[in-house]
Amino acid sequence: MHYTILEFILLNGDQKAEINQLVYNCLIQAEERWAQSGHILTKGLERFDESFDSSLPRAEVVPSKIPGHEFVDSHDHKTEQLIAIVADMRDSSKHLTESISNRSGITLNQRVFYETSALLPALERTINFEKGGVTEYLGDGLLGFFRVSSDKKKSISSACKAAQDCVGDSLEIVNNQLKIRYDLPPISIGVGMDMGFCMITTLGIPGSLHPKAFGRCVYNATKLSDEYNEVKITDYLRDSWPSTKGGTIGFRKRTGRNGVPGNILVNQPSST
Repeated sequence: MHYTILEFILLNGDQKAEINQLVYNCLIQAEERWAQSGHILTKGLERFDESFDSSLPRAEVVPSKIPGHEFVDSHDHKTEQLIAIVADMRDSSKHLTESISNRSGITLNQRVFYETSALLPALERTINFEKGGVTEYLGDGLLGFFRVSSDKKKSISSACKAAQDCVGDSLEIVNNQLKIRYDLPPISIGVGMDMGFCMITTLGIPGSLHPKAFGRCVYNATKLSDEYNEVKITDYLRDSWPSTKGGTIGFRKRTGRNGVPGNILVNQPSST
């Protein structure tokens, strides 16, 4: 059996401090926003009418967080190999139907709002540490990408280190703060990853276009983000992994949702 040669180093002290401060600031902001507008959620949302002007110029250039594409031209579609990463909070829907016991007395709605307000920015910054970019917050999860450079080994190493850090140090920091501030039990996340070619383009209403990276790897990463505090990757990304016997990372087969074949990253003992 061949194991990967990549060694994942935990977040350094400065990075941990930055994530810790970020989570603290996000929770303070979430509390302030809830105090201003949270009551609307308990009363029900009113229907709002929206209109838009369809006579806007056809060609637009919009800012983007897709790595390597600071701007995306609506008339200049590109294709590039990317590593997609999807992180998803597990069992978050149960929070709205199950009672919780905590000394702070927050509501179920508040719990979900505070958890996502802390978790998603922390995960995004962790991905940023390894030169990745987060393009979307998806409810209680997120979608991000890493660019595949000419040094594919380095690209894969960086992407998977970020994924390991998300389910490791960063999640621990988030859970610690949620426990300290609200006496909440720890949350869990799943991270799915795949590598493949994506079409980089725009989508949306003229005047309000969104940069998008479309590809099978996004679908696969989404379906593989169904574990609890583990990282799962596709067979293709596993087979592209630089490896040698005696490395520190191995794989355990486990199929994801909708039958997508997957492999959980497993830490192996270092060879002596």
